[in-house]
Amino acid sequence: MTKTFNALFLFRIGIFLLVSAPSIASFLLVIASISKIKLYKHFFKDNWNLLLIITTVFMIIGTTYIFFDNTFILFNNQSWNSNLIILGLFNWIPFFWCFWSFQFFLKSNKDRHICATLLIAGTIPFLVSGFG
Repeated sequence: MTKTFNALFLFRIGIFLLVSAPSIASFLLVIASISKIKLYKHFFKDNWNLLLIITTVFMIIGTTYIFFDNTFILFNNQSWNSNLIILGLFNWIPFFWCFWSFQFFLKSNKDRHICATLLIAGTIPFLVSGFG
């Protein structure tokens, strides 16, 4: 029970700090997510997870094709760097992983309500420091 409490506590602290301290929040959310990967056994039974896997595969294939295709229209633009498409891919894939891994913490309506409340409450330190 204490492992569940610790992961849930880290998740909730991470959600609270997401707006005002995103690097610390990301670290806490990753730790909480990794601790729950072993417990989520129904990954392939959820249709949304299958859709995200298919989307990720298509994104990787498309990025690889565009990266190695010399006739792509943006290669004619001198200000465009071809490495930016790979960077964009690594920007989206963690969101898909978070969608899957945060499901454990947001199972009930009460959990989702607490998460939304913490996210809104986390904006108060940001607003105070912004107005200060």
